[in-house]
Amino acid sequence: MSILAKKVAVITGGATGIGQATTVRFSKEGANVVYSVHEQSGDETAQEIIKNNGNGISVHADVSKTEDVKNLMAIAFEEYGEIDIVVSNAGLMSSHKSVSKIKIDYWDKVIDVNLKGCFLCAKSALPYMIKNSGGSFVNITSISGLVAFQGEPAYGASKAGIMQLTRSIAVDYAKHNIRANCLAVGIIDNDMTKREMMLEGNSHEIRENLEMKQPLGRMGTNEEVAAAALFLACGESSFITGTTLVVDGGLTAKA
Repeated sequence: MSILAKKVAVITGGATGIGQATTVRFSKEGANVVYSVHEQSGDETAQEIIKNNGNGISVHADVSKTEDVKNLMAIAFEEYGEIDIVVSNAGLMSSHKSVSKIKIDYWDKVIDVNLKGCFLCAKSALPYMIKNSGGSFVNITSISGLVAFQGEPAYGASKAGIMQLTRSIAVDYAKHNIRANCLAVGIIDNDMTKREMMLEGNSHEIRENLEMKQPLGRMGTNEEVAAAALFLACGESSFITGTTLVVDGGLTAKA
């Protein structure tokens, strides 16, 4: 039997990158998936789900908007009758500007999408999970919430905030058999990282430098993050809650 058979998983940012890989992997493992899309269509994700004989639906939602998130969870419940797993993945990257140079509007936007979005997903899903006598939150954060990188004040603060929010959820809702954990993701070889490298200049040179810094000698993949998310979401991690699993190829372990 597939590891997520008959489970219902809501995944934000499911059109691309880590969110898409997680949605597809969970579907392969038997979950009924409901994934949010914002500016993208999500058609590619849908095609992958169909290819694997999975079940899933996409919902347009801005995770920084309360009503959008409430609607996302309501659709998942109406379609499948419960919510077992929520993966909060949707997020914005850094502007590569220091505190004195970052615009307040951009600071607010990053905090709203990354941190508030994670909060809204939890707040909206918790009543369903309590009714269902259990559930699992997997919040996608970043090693930028563990260590400081130049030009990432808003992004780093939002990701550190997600870790503390996750610990609070774990402690407050353990009595309901609800777990909450984080994935602190390092440098992943996907379109978002490629856009970041292009903004910084010579993307080929930047890529080589980034790979040299990795103890494993390469960047991670979306699928590797999805595999870690699967572990934290499923019953194999049933005694793990309130923790942050670092998925960074050893980068933050390196002095």
